[in-house]
Amino acid sequence: MRQIIILLLLLVMTLAGCGSKYSTVEAEEQKRQQPDPADQPTESRWDNDSDHGLGDGLMLYRQGNLDAAQLFFEEVVAGNHVHWLAHYYLGLVHCKNKSYGQAIAQLHLSLDQAPRDNRSRALIYVALGECFERNGESGRAEQHYRTALNLHPQSSPAQDGLERLRALTQVDR
Repeated sequence: MRQIIILLLLLVMTLAGCGSKYSTVEAEEQKRQQPDPADQPTESRWDNDSDHGLGDGLMLYRQGNLDAAQLFFEEVVAGNHVHWLAHYYLGLVHCKNKSYGQAIAQLHLSLDQAPRDNRSRALIYVALGECFERNGESGRAEQHYRTALNLHPQSSPAQDGLERLRALTQVDR
């Protein structure tokens, strides 16, 4: 019953956002063919606690089935509240569903639990930057992209984010 209620709420929230304007971040996201595997966290690379719920959620997320993926990520977080990847992907799902406050909260939880390596933390800062960018907060987005680049100077998603912001700034002039 709980899952049905969650799915209905997500459906209503998704339908409510259908009339909103198409953002530059969404257009860029559709242009991307295959993301660089080095810029994507994977369960096998960074998480020794192999978890079927996370794997199932990742598969659904990559297929674009965000509502179902969200349920798996929430299940993982309920069983292990310090699972940084589950929080990370839950944040990405919320961001894509335009629930920016929830996305940012999940990404901050992910940041709190993430390993101390710069690449992992840079990915989270990029995701935060994208959430702020989608929400129209370009100043905060820029801060997060720059933080990601300070941690991992070769981060192409962070560089792409800054380029999008520069292009928007030039259009606004």
